[in-house]
Amino acid sequence: MKKILILFCVSISLFPSCKKNNSGPDTPATYHISCMIDGVKESFNVGPQAKNVGDGTQAFLEIMGSLDSTGSEAISIGVTKNNDFNNAVAVGTYSDTGAAYSTYLGYSVASISSTYQAGNIIVSSGSVTVVNHLKLVITSIDATGIKGTFSGDVFVLYLNLKKTITNGDFYIKLS
Repeated sequence: MKKILILFCVSISLFPSCKKNNSGPDTPATYHISCMIDGVKESFNVGPQAKNVGDGTQAFLEIMGSLDSTGSEAISIGVTKNNDFNNAVAVGTYSDTGAAYSTYLGYSVASISSTYQAGNIIVSSGSVTVVNHLKLVITSIDATGIKGTFSGDVFVLYLNLKKTITNGDFYIKLS
């Protein structure tokens, strides 16, 4: 009985050393887009991608991902620079009230066959009162990816629908 107890204790002590390490920069699990939509946590981690372009003819950042492989729900977040096309979008805070850039957030939902939207186009339409303006904060951009946060109210204007996105967080590999 003592031998079995000793063998059990030794084998239990070995388990922590067998733990799989998922913290490397190329591990897909580290890349994510997540947020709370009307208080419900959602993760758009299927096919997440980001592109940051500043090539002299256009300057924009686009981040997107899907809830599942069918694309039944997806999110897309973007910033387009209105004047400076030579430089990609940089670390900083972007909102739907800026003049030097335009922001966009689209939340596509297959069940209503439509996309909730936020950004400069919604604010400038004047057709809804935006309480929680779209805010995108890019905290870092480097060789491994882009990190940041986002929040704001999103609308389907023609259906008179609104949702609030809070605690948005992303870390996506740049393509």
